[in-house]
Amino acid sequence: MISVTLLPQALAYGALAGLPPAAGLYTALGAATVFALLTRTRFVSVGPSSTLALLTFSVVHERAGSDVARATALAAVLSLLMGMWCLLGATLRLQGFSDFLSAPVMLGYQSGVAVEVITGQVGPLLGVPTHGTDPLRRLWQVCTHLEQIKPFTAAMGLGAVVALVLLKRCAPGLPGGLLVCLTAIAVSAALGLARYGVAVVGPVSGGPTTLPRLSTSLGDVWGLLIPAAGMALVASVETVSAVRRTTVDSGEHISLDRESAALGASSIASGALGGLPPMASTSRSLSARGAGAHSQVFELVAAGIVAFVLFTGGPIVALLPMAVLSAIVIVGAPKLIDVTGWVRLWRSYRVESVIALISMAGVLAFGVLVGLLVAVVLSVAQLLRRAAVRMTPSSASPVTTVPPTSSPGSRRPIRTPSSTAPTGHCSSPTPRGSGRDSSPRSRPGRRFHGA
Repeated sequence: MISVTLLPQALAYGALAGLPPAAGLYTALGAATVFALLTRTRFVSVGPSSTLALLTFSVVHERAGSDVARATALAAVLSLLMGMWCLLGATLRLQGFSDFLSAPVMLGYQSGVAVEVITGQVGPLLGVPTHGTDPLRRLWQVCTHLEQIKPFTAAMGLGAVVALVLLKRCAPGLPGGLLVCLTAIAVSAALGLARYGVAVVGPVSGGPTTLPRLSTSLGDVWGLLIPAAGMALVASVETVSAVRRTTVDSGEHISLDRESAALGASSIASGALGGLPPMASTSRSLSARGAGAHSQVFELVAAGIVAFVLFTGGPIVALLPMAVLSAIVIVGAPKLIDVTGWVRLWRSYRVESVIALISMAGVLAFGVLVGLLVAVVLSVAQLLRRAAVRMTPSSASPVTTVPPTSSPGSRRPIRTPSSTAPTGHCSSPTPRGSGRDSSPRSRPGRRFHGA
């Protein structure tokens, strides 16, 4: 089940990154194989994702433009660098930084990414050519050039969207993405859609071809270091979330530093094959656990099926319309928006809700890369605000400085009469060997502790 879900997603996310769709298959092959061999988790699935695909598109195409070969090489270097950052974090035991991006900030960031993904795929869905890396600007280009809509492309794309939604609601147990792709391939072969201007995947090579043409300069590597670090942070957050959600019931103790090292190695493997940066998928991981998986064998099987398709199914995959891949991305993007999380956050924590909205607005206004920087700044501000709220002045009176024993927000241990009074208390500890305190204020202190 995971393999039939992974195949269409990998092709779609490769196209979302602005690379040949086969790059997503190489990502799934390399990342899934290496992670399955190194991880201690039983259910976590690693592969291409919409978040990192969109980040890759933003980073790579600013430097490569319309040169697909150079974009593929830069994406591979980006994956290698992200893997090195993850390995460095695991070596220095910095996996605790995965909790640095707070839940409200990530809630807003992922929601903004979902909107960016959907708006950026409207053009390919309808066959309208767009330019640039800003999805909102590309959507505006579509709205102002509706006369350029290609009927056959729009029919395939919109038909795929309707089919995916209906299959998801009426038959959720069926692999909707795979069924839609197979149907689209059959229609494309029967009608020869390429003759009518419908963009198709095209030839899929039987092996990675990126490394022989990996002609990147040292300046490119330096320019990709910081974006790779940001992507490593996002990938670590999602991987930790997947690990925790799949082990919360079993009580397994998983070393997050080891999982970070496994993620880094899988990213390096993906880059070596010419893929894009990978990360864990919580939805695929939960699906694997729900399907009865007991070990990482399920991911090795999925990688084997991907390899089989790469080396034998190239002529079939080549007929797949690109509009269908855009439909898969559009239908899958709303999963990034946690509606329940938004509702709970708004009802209970209004300040955090505003922070989440600012994080989302940062992505929509400045793009996913600068939006990630906005998310980091918001996390720092939220951390400082919480630290300021929890600080207790030491010069206050005894009645106001000691928190009540029923305070839910206090993390200080409750003092007992036999313990030493904290700074600011009016009582002093009882000397050893003394039947009573020598301080004249001992009785009020005892009554205070009793209260």
